[in-house]
Amino acid sequence: MEYRLIWTLAGTYEEGKKSARPDVWTRKNRHCRLWEEKSAFGDYLKKEGIRALLFSGVNTDQGVGSTLQDAHAQAFDTIMLKDGCGADSLPYAKATHEFNCARCWGFLTSCRALRKQQTWITSTQIHKSD
Repeated sequence: MEYRLIWTLAGTYEEGKKSARPDVWTRKNRHCRLWEEKSAFGDYLKKEGIRALLFSGVNTDQGVGSTLQDAHAQAFDTIMLKDGCGADSLPYAKATHEFNCARCWGFLTSCRALRKQQTWITSTQIHKSD
């Protein structure tokens, strides 16, 4: 598979390919990976039964935001990590996406809150009924 990675993520991606559920790389040729009805990314998510998506990255008001909007429109559950996103545009551009995400596109939280919840879940014993 041909792919291009940002140098800081290349090692993480290679490690992720070795896990029980390996990382997957899909091409992006628009701001959004879900902009068309059928895409490698959308097809993979549907095939794997993935319904909830966490969003972080650069250019909140561009690629992150447009993918989040399209994911919401396709009935995915969307969660934006506000401190995991950034933009070099004017502050109101990122703030507008955070506002809309919190009000109508899904959920808005932080990396810290997610980590705290993950710690709670892994420390709590959950019993399934037989």
